[in-house]
Amino acid sequence: MTDSVAVKAPSRLIELDAKTIQIGAQPAGVWLLGFGFWFAIAILLPFLGSKYFLETLLSPAGFLCFVTIQLSALRLTMLLLAGQARYMAINFWVFVYLFFGISAMVQVDNGVFPRHQAYVGGGYAPRDLTTAQIIVLVGCIAYELGSYMVRQRTTKRFFVAPRQISISLPALHAFALISCIAGVLYIAKSGASIIGSRDSVQNFDSAAANYLTRMLLFATAFLICYAYRRGQILKWRSLSRISQGLFILCVALCLLLNNPTTTQRGVVSAVFGGLAVASVRVDSKRLVRLLIIGLIGATILVYPLLNQTFRRSDPTANQVDVVEPGIFGALRSSDTDFGMYTQIADGIEYVRVDGYSNGSFLASSLLVFIPRSIWTSKSFDVGDTVHDRLGYNSRYNYSSPLWMESFVEGGYIWLSIVLLALGAISMLLDLHYLKFPVGRLAILTPAIAFYQGYLLRGSLMSSLPMLYVMLTVLLLIVRRPRVIQVPETELATTARTA
Repeated sequence: MTDSVAVKAPSRLIELDAKTIQIGAQPAGVWLLGFGFWFAIAILLPFLGSKYFLETLLSPAGFLCFVTIQLSALRLTMLLLAGQARYMAINFWVFVYLFFGISAMVQVDNGVFPRHQAYVGGGYAPRDLTTAQIIVLVGCIAYELGSYMVRQRTTKRFFVAPRQISISLPALHAFALISCIAGVLYIAKSGASIIGSRDSVQNFDSAAANYLTRMLLFATAFLICYAYRRGQILKWRSLSRISQGLFILCVALCLLLNNPTTTQRGVVSAVFGGLAVASVRVDSKRLVRLLIIGLIGATILVYPLLNQTFRRSDPTANQVDVVEPGIFGALRSSDTDFGMYTQIADGIEYVRVDGYSNGSFLASSLLVFIPRSIWTSKSFDVGDTVHDRLGYNSRYNYSSPLWMESFVEGGYIWLSIVLLALGAISMLLDLHYLKFPVGRLAILTPAIAFYQGYLLRGSLMSSLPMLYVMLTVLLLIVRRPRVIQVPETELATTARTA
């Protein structure tokens, strides 16, 4: 009798599989994705978008634009590699890269500024374009400093425990009913023009009714999706058929009223982005990475298309002059969708003549709900004020980015304070969302994060009213959970990984 001997197959000495090879804490495939992403947005796009790449890079304004591209591309690549759902930081750096990075560089490279040349006389002074980019970089550094300060000083009092009743079901029912009634009345009044163009809706209703109805529906629909999907705070099957129908109707009306044809693009991104995040059960790393890539691609391709197609009822009025067709045409045009860099330069010219406003614009924006009949000295919109002061004939697509508004208020000091505060708030919200996804602040984070683009674009006087409505509804439905003791070592770990 012979003993059977099991023969073990020889193992492979080298296995070249990007999914299994680890470099640090990440698989090699993730590092390859990160490198490809960085190369595409930091090197390839600036090179392809610039006609005179090296010449532009050697100019002061072009060089600083390239620095902004590298800074924002590096931060976005780090966020992509980590794969964490830091939605506040993601939306901030996508905005900086697109509106003050790649578009700014190709505009400096192109050197054509039709609106300024026609109504102010000549192009922008090179020193103003350089100063505008310095303002951008100072704001970004202040933002990162604010984030760093919060990350390093995390304490137990910053965090609240998740709780099953953090979203009030009776309040959710009440607001869903109110939202549906308001939405139905709005649609009945607008008729077929609810899907058409932005001015077709503005012609029949006031801005206040527009803001109130859209944000009321969005905030309620967002919490419905968050309560039953992302946070799983409430149980869908425990609802009656009537309640389920009410909630489904609320979400459907939200999407209908906030459709891309008749709604500001900043609101559309907030609604669709917020609802998408609230509807997923888990924020996987793959989802976060696809989101970062998708936000950049969609903004470059879709953002100008929505404006050119649905801005005016008259199709010919939607046509805007761009430097040339293709994906870089809109980026190169400083007078349409990606003109926020030159708007900072406009702010510099305004300050040179009229000086700083010392907080009057910000006070008027924060207290926008006070009528001018009571507050007779209330300031007007920053963007409109600067625009009119420089003698431009049309306010078409003219905004006032947060960098411009802050600089007009009080120069670099005011700018640093505002962006420092924004960075601190952003990190605080992101940490809450990562640690306790069903805590009170965490629930608010995705809605605020995707609305952030509208706040950064400005003006604050036009974007804050809708933010007020949204936050009021969210805070009335979301309850404050109890505070728990969290080990300091656990908080420190969360902060470091963020």
